[in-house]
Amino acid sequence: MITHLKPASGAHVGAKSSVSFIMWQVMLALLPATVFGIWCFGWPALNMFVITVSSAVFFEVICIRIAGRVAKPVIKDGSAILTGWLLPSNPLKNLYGMA
Repeated sequence: MITHLKPASGAHVGAKSSVSFIMWQVMLALLPATVFGIWCFGWPALNMFVITVSSAVFFEVICIRIAGRVAKPVIKDGSAILTGWLLPSNPLKNLYGMA
C-alpha cells in the first residue's frame, strides 16, 4: 500500500493565485449585482444578505473551533463569506412576495 502520498492541487492549476485571492475576486465581481439586487428589493434583500453572510461565517468559526483549529486564518480566505454571499443571490421565486 502506498503511504507516502501528499495531497496537492490539480494539475490544471498552474497560476500563482491563492484561494483567498480568487475568493475576493469573485466577491468583487458579485458586488454590482448585489448592490443592484439590494436597490431593487430594498431592506428585505439587505437583511437576508447580512443574515446569510454572518451566519455562514459564524457557523464556520464554530465548526473550526470544534475541530480544534484556529479560526482566523481559515476565515481570512473568504470562503465562508462567499458562501453566505451566494445564498441570497439565488432567491426563490416566491421570496419577497414575487409569486
